[in-house]
Amino acid sequence: MIISSLTLLMPSSERANTLREKAFELTKKASALLPDSHLLATFTPLVQLMNCYYSNLIEGHDTLPYAVEDALNHHFSNDAATRDLQQEALAHIHVQNLIDRGEAPVPAMSSEFLKWCHHVFYQQLPQSMLTVEHPETGKQFEIMPGQLRERDVKVGHHIAPDAQSVSPMLETLFSMYNKCAGTVALIAIAAANHRVVWVHPFMDGNGRTIRLMAHAALKNLGMNVGLWSPSRGLARSVRQYKQFLSRADQVRQGSSTDGRGALSEQGLIGFCEYYLDTCIDQVEFMRELLDIGNLSKRIEQYCHDQHEQSGLSPDSFLLLRETLHRGEFERGEVGSIISGKSTVTARRVLKSLLDRGLLESNTPRGPVRLAIPSHVLGAWFPNLYPERVLR
Repeated sequence: MIISSLTLLMPSSERANTLREKAFELTKKASALLPDSHLLATFTPLVQLMNCYYSNLIEGHDTLPYAVEDALNHHFSNDAATRDLQQEALAHIHVQNLIDRGEAPVPAMSSEFLKWCHHVFYQQLPQSMLTVEHPETGKQFEIMPGQLRERDVKVGHHIAPDAQSVSPMLETLFSMYNKCAGTVALIAIAAANHRVVWVHPFMDGNGRTIRLMAHAALKNLGMNVGLWSPSRGLARSVRQYKQFLSRADQVRQGSSTDGRGALSEQGLIGFCEYYLDTCIDQVEFMRELLDIGNLSKRIEQYCHDQHEQSGLSPDSFLLLRETLHRGEFERGEVGSIISGKSTVTARRVLKSLLDRGLLESNTPRGPVRLAIPSHVLGAWFPNLYPERVLR
């Protein structure tokens, strides 16, 4: 398959006015999504777990948040299928951690990054998840971590480019995308989310790898993506997501209004609009959810409810509120934070919060900070996850 069959790589400039407006809006809103620095360490793991859950959900893997939390604490299910999903989630979180710490290849939109990401992810999966079945022959093939596919594939109605075209097509794509700057770079990230999927670089794991690529590319543009995730929006509208991908797969419809490339420009524009709208929606959702004033009220209500249901001390909120405003406090301060109570009573409140996992500390005597265990997600962060997956 010749490389020219991949065109159009980007929406033409004369048709991209709306996309530029959306990219500018995303830049403005994502740049403003920055809570006090002392809370970044608290919120980032929350968003990493959310991104992992929704990216897996797009692949049809419904891994419950508390099961992932168990795995992070080295507690794995006795059920083999659940245990495999837990390991898959840990692999995803590990890759995202490396990206967020700046340990991934740069630029993110490159063959080097894709192969690195795929290799690191699949290297940590159980053997049972390292094979893929050919959709037509039923033959099993082993997935080689980080290796571009060497076989031709068909995905649904889409016949992917032949294997020998994969590498040069990726180089052509990334050569153009990495020349883009400013708001146009955001349009390039949106376009890459289709065009790289269309090339289908690997035998398996393309969608997940490309979503992680987009996460890294957004991070490198300063989009504060550690505090929001496109994956949540894509998963919550997964039917639309797949429809827009399919429309962008189509060849040019033969009219002067559908671009000059081999693939439909209208299809690509539609996908890019959908992707940028999804990003904007998720930034707005997380802005409201992470607002400290609103979060403080929800935590206060939670403490009131838990006082009635499970005997949580009514003074608990005072300590939790302190971590919201300061990030952490020394254990010796509990007596002054819970004023009017003895030091012994204040320490009991602190111990109760540590035992419930609502506060955490690196050492038995070290300062304490806010924790977000899975059992508070529904109360503290409503609609972050579907209600059915929370316990």
